[in-house]
Amino acid sequence: MVFHEGAYIYREGEPAQHFYLIRHGRVALEVHVPGRAPLIVDSLRAGEPLGWSWLIPPYRTHFDARALELTRVISFDAECLRQKMEENPAFGYALHKRMAPVIAARLAAARRQIIDIYGRPDDRRTAWQ
Repeated sequence: MVFHEGAYIYREGEPAQHFYLIRHGRVALEVHVPGRAPLIVDSLRAGEPLGWSWLIPPYRTHFDARALELTRVISFDAECLRQKMEENPAFGYALHKRMAPVIAARLAAARRQIIDIYGRPDDRRTAWQ
């Protein structure tokens, strides 16, 4: 599949029907912040997987994915992959092991962006301070 610069590969909240591998190009993972421009929480390049929401119920995307330049991806049918994982637990386990670090990295990237915007966690004051 080919996505031109600025095209959305998927939008936050949509059903996660595909899993992608980026062959060429760059993709921004974005979240909408009320009153601000979309916040880029991560930027992905060729060789990286795109999308993990297909793996975890309710199978809905958590970010917008937008091509930053002409981008080519390989698309896998999420439902088919989940079925293959059910049929072959060793395959399912191996895929989960490979995807867990991706999920952790994406969440860490989102956390870093939030900290950059709202301040470091140790700068926060709690109600009892």
